[in-house]
Amino acid sequence: MDRVALDRRRHARAYGSRHVGCGRRQERRLVLGLGEWVGGVGSIAAAATALWIAHQDWRRADAEQNDRAKAQARLIALRVGGIGAINIDVTNHSSEPVFMVEIERIALGQRPKLEWRVRRTARGNPSDFRQILLAGKTHTVPVELLDQQGEPIARGLGEQNDGYLVTFSFADAMGLRWHSTGNGEPKRILNED
Repeated sequence: MDRVALDRRRHARAYGSRHVGCGRRQERRLVLGLGEWVGGVGSIAAAATALWIAHQDWRRADAEQNDRAKAQARLIALRVGGIGAINIDVTNHSSEPVFMVEIERIALGQRPKLEWRVRRTARGNPSDFRQILLAGKTHTVPVELLDQQGEPIARGLGEQNDGYLVTFSFADAMGLRWHSTGNGEPKRILNED
């Protein structure tokens, strides 16, 4: 054997085992580090999934609560009728009373807001129902449209009342305020200004 080969052998005996041992330790550290990294990513993914599921459950519960709250409000119906005058019928089809019913606005075609008032010549007191409308009851509000000077507009007998959009508001049995245009989907009034 030549001297170079002998030196290599001695070097391998003296240092090789340390180098091999260091390599294995480094490999172990690398594998352990990689395992910790993969575990960390898995933990983050699990936390994100849990948050997403919780958010979906919250949204579903919120939608169900809103639907329950809107149940009575959907049963309050409005109809515009009358011959020679406009009568607005508000009917409570629910099993509980509603409160503070108010006609807010009347619109027709190109006129987004008409001036109006409760007809003075109507029999009885049309404002009686504003405080309470009992279950299964209908109340008629006779209204008259006003011209620019505030005088009633004469309407011909038999004139159709179709096309009027009436917006009204009320409080349900739980005290929540709602408003609706015609028989559209009721919308909750969250704050009254």
